[in-house]
Amino acid sequence: MTIPVTIVKRDGAIFEIPVDELVVGDIVILEAGKYIPAYIRILEANNLLIDEVALTGESVPVEKNGEIILKEKLVLAEQSNMAFMSTFITNGWAVGIVVANAVDSEIGKIAAAVVKTKQEKTPLQLRLTKLTKVVSIFAVLLAIFVFVFFLLTDENSWPINLMTAVTIAIAVIPESLIVIVSVILSLVKRMTKVNVIVKKLDAVETLGSVNVICSDKTGTLTQNKMTVKEIIFNNEILKENDFNYL
Repeated sequence: MTIPVTIVKRDGAIFEIPVDELVVGDIVILEAGKYIPAYIRILEANNLLIDEVALTGESVPVEKNGEIILKEKLVLAEQSNMAFMSTFITNGWAVGIVVANAVDSEIGKIAAAVVKTKQEKTPLQLRLTKLTKVVSIFAVLLAIFVFVFFLLTDENSWPINLMTAVTIAIAVIPESLIVIVSVILSLVKRMTKVNVIVKKLDAVETLGSVNVICSDKTGTLTQNKMTVKEIIFNNEILKENDFNYL
C-alpha cells in the first residue's frame, strides 16, 4: 500500500510505475510534493525548488535548472542540474532522465558505506582487552613458575603440583570484572535526573572520553529557526519579555 510510484514517459506514453522498476535512461516527470525516485539529470525545469536536507543538510530548498555545467568533479551543492534520490520537491516541476538508481545513486553510496563500516570498539573495551591480555600472560607465567618451583622443592607427585599451579593461575584472573564494569555503567540512571536518557551503556563511557564535539547539522541539533532574545535600544539591553513595550 505504500510502494512509491513515479511518472515516466516511455514510447511516447505517460504513465505511473513503481519506483523499483525505474531503469537508467527513463524520462521522469517531477512535480511539487513528490520525492525524487532516482539520480536524475534535469533536462527542463520551471521554478524548481528541491529540499536536499536529507542528503546535504541544506536547511532551505535549492533552486534547480536544466543548464549544462562543463566543470568536473563538482560537490553535491554545486550540481544545480541534478536531482538526488530521496530529496523532496517543494515547488515547480521538471523533466529529467535517470542516470543512476539504487546503490549507484548518491544516497545509495552513503547507505553502502554505512553497511561496510566496521563497528569500532569503545575506549573501555580496548582497555579491558589490553588488561585481559596482560592478566592472562601473567597468570600463565605464574602457573609455570609455581609448577616448576613445587616440582623441584615439593615431594608431592607432579599432577598435584600441576593442579596447584592451575588453581593459583585461576585465582589471579578477576572473575568479577564484568560485574564491576556493568555496575559502574549502570550508574547512568543518575543522568535521568538531568533529562538525559541513554539507550546503550557503551555510549556513556564513549561520550566520557570525548574532548571536542564538532557539529553542523541544522534541524537536528537546532530547530532551524532564529529568535531574537535580546536587543539594544536607546543604550539599554532589553530582554525578550520587554519587547512588547517597544
